[in-house]
Amino acid sequence: SYLMPNDKFLLDAEVTIAFSDEVQPHVQEQTGALRSLYLSKGVGSNSFIADMNHLDVTDAADRDASNELTVVVNRGLQVVGCASLDEKTGRLSDVVIRPSARRSQAAESLIEAVKSHARQSQKVEKIVVQPKTDEGRAFFKKMGFEFVNDVGQYSEDGTCENIRMECKL
Repeated sequence: SYLMPNDKFLLDAEVTIAFSDEVQPHVQEQTGALRSLYLSKGVGSNSFIADMNHLDVTDAADRDASNELTVVVNRGLQVVGCASLDEKTGRLSDVVIRPSARRSQAAESLIEAVKSHARQSQKVEKIVVQPKTDEGRAFFKKMGFEFVNDVGQYSEDGTCENIRMECKL
């Protein structure tokens, strides 16, 4: 029997964590493509997409590549999700899940891997996200994040800025 791309139950999701400059070229290409396809402002913006719109946004100027880890969820050789974690600030950004992987628990695996790594590294006390949609806030709440402030400013496209959530480790 051959494995087909739609055989969702035959391949387990695997999570890998590496510094941004240590990511294998084929994985880097796929994560870049995911971010370009599903993040509204391109690679520099920070969102979690799984037909959920944007969940997380941070300023790219605040990021330091030397502290940034890339967390990737693979199914076989296909990247189905990725995120960036700044180990210095605990900021989680560029969270993207391929829409076709939404029902496979890939998003939950990704966030759990981030939390597990952050606990083991003991470099941060909390992980911080800025969800932009109600659905995003509900997802992160389900994953153990709590509101730091829940007052934001809504834009014309229905997204909300300045709402911060954090998960203490």
